[in-house]
Amino acid sequence: LNTTLWNQTIGPVSYSSPAVFNDVIFIGSTNGTLYALNAMDGNVTWSRSLGDSIHSSPAVVDNMVFIASENGTISAWDIDGNFLWTNHTQGKIFSSPMVSGNRVFISCEDSFVYAFDKMNGNFLWLSPSLGGAVDSSPAVASGRVFVGSWNGTVYAINEANGTVIKSYVIGAQIRIVSSPTVAYGKVFIGAGNGSLYAL
Repeated sequence: LNTTLWNQTIGPVSYSSPAVFNDVIFIGSTNGTLYALNAMDGNVTWSRSLGDSIHSSPAVVDNMVFIASENGTISAWDIDGNFLWTNHTQGKIFSSPMVSGNRVFISCEDSFVYAFDKMNGNFLWLSPSLGGAVDSSPAVASGRVFVGSWNGTVYAINEANGTVIKSYVIGAQIRIVSSPTVAYGKVFIGAGNGSLYAL
């Protein structure tokens, strides 16, 4: 961390975290563009407009790039920038997609978690309402999709059909925006009261 190796402008602001695959960096911008940059020199290899601000971080799996934009659109591209599919939720998206098996999961501010087919984007299931906006990006483990909600609850959702298996209330007035991490058989998640929880 002694010097800047390269610097590339990718729009006014980027809340997206980069994903790296085969020396290519994928990242979204609030200008509504998904960028692919050469990791060695920062040159833009390709870019695609998604039509609205991107807060989501891309997921790169099986030579496919999955990304969501604020207007509720989720799309898939191959690593060369060729369009594969798109689908839509009914609310704004500030979370990032999670890919597990043949499913893509995304949380939404309309209080639901959505599942789409990885290969063709077909809608698979919609969770029950989780009681508040869901900006928490999903984590998947042991057949369960874990997210936190603005209603202060952490949910475990059946990966196959979207039903809620378990829920744990941290506090009704405590917003959960943090994305969970699953390790050692536990779910770790931050909350709006300044605490980190192990569940």
